[in-house]
Amino acid sequence: MPHMTSRPMQSPPTVTLPALHVTTFGEFRCQYNHTLITPAQWRSQRATELFLLLISADTHTLTRSQIAAQLWPELNPIAASNNVRVSLSRLRQALADTSTINPLIIADNTRIRLQLPPQSAIDIDEFRHAVNAARRIYDNRTALPHLRHAADIYRGAYLADQPLADWQLTYREQSANEYIEIALRLGRTLLALNLHIELIERMWTLLNHDASIEEAHRLLMASYQATGNTEMVRRVYQSCKVLLWQQLGTAPHHDTTAMYHQVNAG
Repeated sequence: MPHMTSRPMQSPPTVTLPALHVTTFGEFRCQYNHTLITPAQWRSQRATELFLLLISADTHTLTRSQIAAQLWPELNPIAASNNVRVSLSRLRQALADTSTINPLIIADNTRIRLQLPPQSAIDIDEFRHAVNAARRIYDNRTALPHLRHAADIYRGAYLADQPLADWQLTYREQSANEYIEIALRLGRTLLALNLHIELIERMWTLLNHDASIEEAHRLLMASYQATGNTEMVRRVYQSCKVLLWQQLGTAPHHDTTAMYHQVNAG
C-alpha cells in the first residue's frame, strides 16, 4: 500500500480591510479605501449620524438603546429600535460592509461597534490622544510636540458643516474647550521659547475660532512687544477692548491694560 503524505491544514485567508480616514473638525469627510463617500452614498442623514455617533464614542461602541435615545428620543422604544436596525443596514451599504469574516461593523442584539481597520485615521481620536498626552507632561518644552499636534488637528468646530443635533453639542463644547486649553498653553510655551512667528500665527488662528479669549490677545501683545512692534501692540489692545465689551460687556483685565500702558509710556 503506497505511503500517504498528509497535507498540513491550511488556515483561511486573512482579509485585510481598507483603511478608514475620517475628519470631524470643520468639514466632515470620510474616505474608505481611499475613496470619498459622497452624501448620496450615505443613503440617509440618520445613517450618517449613526456613523458619526460610533466615530465619536471613545471606544467606537454604543448600545442600541443609547443610539435610539440619541437619534430618536421622541419615539417609543419599539419604533426607535426599528429605526436603529434600518439605519444600520443603510450604513453597511454605504460602507460596502459585506464581509462575514472581518466586518467593519460588528453588531449583536445589544451593541454596535465600529471595528477600525489597521492604518485608519480618525481625527477626533488623534486629537484626544494628543490632548491627553500633553496633559500628562508637566514640562511645556517636552509637551510641545503634543501641543502642536492637537492644535493642528483642530480645524474648526466639531461637525460644523452638519445639521446640528442635540447629541453633538457635548462633543462640540468639550473639543472647543480642549482646543482653547491646548492653544493657550502652546502660546505660553512659544512665548517662553521666543518663537514669535509661530506664536503670532497660532494666536490669530485661535482668535478666529473665538475672538473673546483675552489671554490670546495678551500673548499677541507680549509677542509684538518682544519683537519691537509697538503699533501692533496698540492695535491688538484696542481690538481686544472693543470685542470684550461687545461680546461679554467687560473691560480688559488689568494685566492686559498694564501692558498697553507700558508700551504707550515707552
